[in-house]
Amino acid sequence: MASHRPHADHDHTLRQRPEMASLKLLVLKFVRQYIADWHGSPSLGEIAHALDTNRTRVRRAVRKLESEGQLLRVPGPRGLSLPDEEPLAMRQLLARGWTIDADRRVAMPPASTGKSVTNEPLPPVPELDYPYGQDRDRGMTDGGAGGGAQEQA
Repeated sequence: MASHRPHADHDHTLRQRPEMASLKLLVLKFVRQYIADWHGSPSLGEIAHALDTNRTRVRRAVRKLESEGQLLRVPGPRGLSLPDEEPLAMRQLLARGWTIDADRRVAMPPASTGKSVTNEPLPPVPELDYPYGQDRDRGMTDGGAGGGAQEQA
């Protein structure tokens, strides 16, 4: 009987590591990869097994993803699917204050800031409040590294 798990080489990238604090994001990543590999939905048990956790935690993460609109669920053991990318992107932009003109398919940044979202100018370079190469406290010219001899006149 054919296995319904994705290729074994994906397992090491899906396991939770310390830098991956969100099980919810791991579940979403696994479901996306599973659907891409197998053209169908994984079961909650398969997700739990692949992420080395239990079904209760997976079910909680799936419900949260569903409430955020990042996953769609229908009744049944393999009822997960991904929403279309465009409506999800539109919901995320609207939540961040963007204005969407769906007819023209144009998104405009929030008007409250009056600033461009991209190409922001860099902040000014800070100026030193003492001359470079001199220790303020000891009158040293070794670049402030300390431990050097004082200048001899």
